[in-house]
Amino acid sequence: MVEVVRSIGSSAQSGADSSGLRSETLDRIDALLVEHEWNGLNRGLYTQEELSYIRNHLKGLASWLVDNEPDFLKDADANYTHHSRFNEKTVLCIAYPDHIEIENGCKPAAILRDFFNDNLSGLYSHLHVLPHFPSPIIHEGIQGPASRADGGFEAKSYQMDTEYGTPNDLMGVKAGLMFDFVLNHLSADSDFFHKFLENEEGYEDFFVTIPEDKMDSLDLAPVFRPREHHPIIPYTNAAGETKNVWCTFSATQADINIKDYRVFCMIMEALVKDFVGQGASWIRLDAVGYLVKMLGLHEREDLLNCFGIEETHNVLKAMRAFLQDVAPSVTLVPEVNATEAVIKTYYGTDNDEGHLVYEFPSAPLSLFTIYREDAGSILSWAEDRNKHPEWIGLAFTNSHDGVGVLPMADVEDLPDGMSALQFLIHQIERRGGGVNYKSKIIDGESVRVPYEACITWMQAIMTQAEAASLRGNRMDADTLDTIVDRFMASQSFIYT
Repeated sequence: MVEVVRSIGSSAQSGADSSGLRSETLDRIDALLVEHEWNGLNRGLYTQEELSYIRNHLKGLASWLVDNEPDFLKDADANYTHHSRFNEKTVLCIAYPDHIEIENGCKPAAILRDFFNDNLSGLYSHLHVLPHFPSPIIHEGIQGPASRADGGFEAKSYQMDTEYGTPNDLMGVKAGLMFDFVLNHLSADSDFFHKFLENEEGYEDFFVTIPEDKMDSLDLAPVFRPREHHPIIPYTNAAGETKNVWCTFSATQADINIKDYRVFCMIMEALVKDFVGQGASWIRLDAVGYLVKMLGLHEREDLLNCFGIEETHNVLKAMRAFLQDVAPSVTLVPEVNATEAVIKTYYGTDNDEGHLVYEFPSAPLSLFTIYREDAGSILSWAEDRNKHPEWIGLAFTNSHDGVGVLPMADVEDLPDGMSALQFLIHQIERRGGGVNYKSKIIDGESVRVPYEACITWMQAIMTQAEAASLRGNRMDADTLDTIVDRFMASQSFIYT
């Protein structure tokens, strides 16, 4: 593999200052984000004046990082390569701070650190800490993610929730740290949203809004929508003014307006100060595909599907370019629930976006293989993946997100004519699982399309009879052994 990143602070590089940020990198970021005309339509994000502000802001962040350099950057190999970033010994342990019960005044992050260091250090290369930022509590007295909106992913800010502890608690973990960056949206209960709603200076356009006089002309037909609800939610401020806010995932998760240059600066500041600066060497970019909206509502603005459009990819490229200069050992991991063809695009045009990308096909294909007792589909997927060994995928099976089923569109229909997706959904529903749907407009009508299966992995791999014997405490040792073997086999598929 080729070397893809530079060492930090190498002022001998052309145009680099003491932070390692090169003038040619800033020029590239300008070129990626600048407003321009294409086929008679306006594309891109920022004016030259706005880019000048962004440029100065990025310089300030690079200098801040020099003064607040985390240990993992100090210890990074000066000749950083793909081999240094991940190899066969790279194994991630996922942990949820809000699952940890506390006592004697201890904080969950400190308990997690001590438990990991005492029991798991050496077994895992990285600790992936899922939502550790503040989010609205919707069920008092309930332990774990069920108490928090969207399981804790409805972020009110990007700072660590003091209920969980402090960043220093996690910096003591004897492994690399991976944090989640919820890029697309913030909570409607956040200070950001309150300031936006009340038109505080600098926050008036912080979230995506649809002007009232454009509501009737809004065309949702091309827009990729991962949920069934109407994405426009009205919010009214203290003065009685109503803002129509775009909410991709729920009525209380408002999409940030990355087309406002101040929002881009906020995102980059969070990336540097709340993630890299707090010890995160790996960063999961949650729902990154929805980041930029082009809805055709402004003069000469194109109407696009608003999922993984060029401007979104260019923001990711700009992040990657900036980090390659100032924090080369940081690993960006885009999370994109889509078909394989779409997932591949997040490696970039020249490996200039995600360092590795979540492989959503691995989970549904693993279940499909078990249900059909035929490994043909998953082996075909693995064979295709091997054509690009430079694209390192993060394959997984069970997760908090359920089982994304969109990749099943790539699998051929069954001999009896049933689609692979229909077959998979049927098998999951037989086992008691539920299905989340996305909405798609076809010929003017809203159509429900399966998006995500909601079921635990163990429940998904058991037959109905096995599940019944387990519930009735009647499971014999041979059946238990069979289920354990099946579970281990289901995990092994991701190594094909």
